[in-house]
Amino acid sequence: MTTAARRSVDLPGPGPRIEGLTAGHLDLDRDLPALAELIGSANRNDGVDWLPTPAGLRNDFEHDAGLDPAVDILVAWVGDRLVGFVSTDWRRREDRIHHFVGPVVVPELRHHGIGRALLGWA
Repeated sequence: MTTAARRSVDLPGPGPRIEGLTAGHLDLDRDLPALAELIGSANRNDGVDWLPTPAGLRNDFEHDAGLDPAVDILVAWVGDRLVGFVSTDWRRREDRIHHFVGPVVVPELRHHGIGRALLGWA
């Protein structure tokens, strides 16, 4: 997979200064293995037991009425490595709409501005 095949999205603000960092919307057919690995790496580092699979993520995303993965998930790459993502989602509960925003960044690149830039987009 090459970065040239991805449609780029500009991150708001000055953004992190990381050589080769690009961002774009999630492509379910291409990005799920890398996304499962990213979430698994972050979860192992953070002591979270959930280690997703590509098939499990696809099932979750395709059955979530408040989420359109092609619009509501932004992924960040350095070269061919997925290093972060953020998703926006919503649920109607009684007479209110609740919004959820969830960023994840690989542990070794935390505190470099990737998460802040992804949240700025969300």
